[in-house]
Amino acid sequence: PGGCSSPRDVLNVTSPAASHAALRVTVSSSLLTALCYSTSGRVGPYLEQTNSSLGFHVTRSAFRRDFEALVPDRISAGHAVRVRFVGADYSPFVRVSLTRAFTNKHFVACEDGHMLQLADSDAAWVDIAESGSYRACYSTHEGEWVRQTAVKFYVVDTATDQRVEGLQVCSAEGTCDADRTVRVPANASYLYRFPGVDYSADTRVAWSARTHPWLGRPDCSA
Repeated sequence: PGGCSSPRDVLNVTSPAASHAALRVTVSSSLLTALCYSTSGRVGPYLEQTNSSLGFHVTRSAFRRDFEALVPDRISAGHAVRVRFVGADYSPFVRVSLTRAFTNKHFVACEDGHMLQLADSDAAWVDIAESGSYRACYSTHEGEWVRQTAVKFYVVDTATDQRVEGLQVCSAEGTCDADRTVRVPANASYLYRFPGVDYSADTRVAWSARTHPWLGRPDCSA
């Protein structure tokens, strides 16, 4: 507010076509910029437009530690999850690229990663088919990518019927029983571990007391 006393960037609207013209503006501040209007020539006076739907927010250039966290930072392959990119700004021009990490120093190029657009403040849907370790790249305007160094992203393997390698059941006193089949007393609480499973935002383990009617084994379909 109050930024219309001496506006810097002025567009001459002298014909119907000019009212739809593009004004190239270079703004270094990320503050909300006022929209000013005058019918009295370049010298003004200019009136700041108070319509709440007007004005624009300027996103600053990306830096390598803009992202503070990815929430969640582990998802499963082939399963769409909404991920928040904490610290990122948003606009129709903001892009995020998730790139596969082959080693700690070698990654897929940002331009060839899994592309996302942060057009609003909500989380973005992420669905990646290939499991592995990923890094995030961030761009606030076309042509400039900055790899984010403070965050990592992981895609775990899709569940298979051979994933759980065994069971570990431990009491509060630290006594444990570990095998592929364990026996525990009823109505007692224990700590269960499942060797072989990975973890992610949507990884679940469930018990089933139902026996498959013709295979004769526990059935997890219901």
